Amino acid sequence: VATPALAANINIATNGPVVELTINEVVQSAPDTASVGAGVTTRAPTASEALRLNAVQMDKVIARLRSLGIKREDIQTSNFSLNAQYQYRNDGQQPTFLGYDAANSVNVTLRDLDKVGETLDALVQAGANNLYGPNFTLEKDGPARVAARKAAFDHAGTQALEYARMAGYTNVR
Repeated sequence: VATPALAANINIATNGPVVELTINEVVQSAPDTASVGAGVTTRAPTASEALRLNAVQMDKVIARLRSLGIKREDIQTSNFSLNAQYQYRNDGQQPTFLGYDAANSVNVTLRDLDKVGETLDALVQAGANNLYGPNFTLEKDGPARVAARKAAFDHAGTQALEYARMAGYTNVR
């Protein structure tokens, strides 16, 4: 989780004006991970059968992911639900019970970006009928953060000097 760096309030004893700047910088960087959501939805006449069928299908999906070399800690359950399904009518009659839908999804972190397409294909072949993503992220963001901080500091110095000159000063402290 990213958290902002907070500056402390500092009282400056000075003869001249003080200008406070807030600077934000964004740097672009190539992603090093991708995340994909994959899941299975099954329907059966009873809740227990829907859950059983779903577990069988989800086991196939997870086994296929593991066979691609994805570590177990990179496969996390992200959603699970069981809901009764009905067909509703517009003629005032009672809805017709269709069965129970069991849905189970995992979030998969992919660390080899060259295998994103292969992984999506494998998920579909293994029985996943709900896919989300891929979403690309930067997990090792230390160098990008350093570059953003340096750019913000440089930008603040340039902007402060511009303000000082507009106000009739030749430099800043």
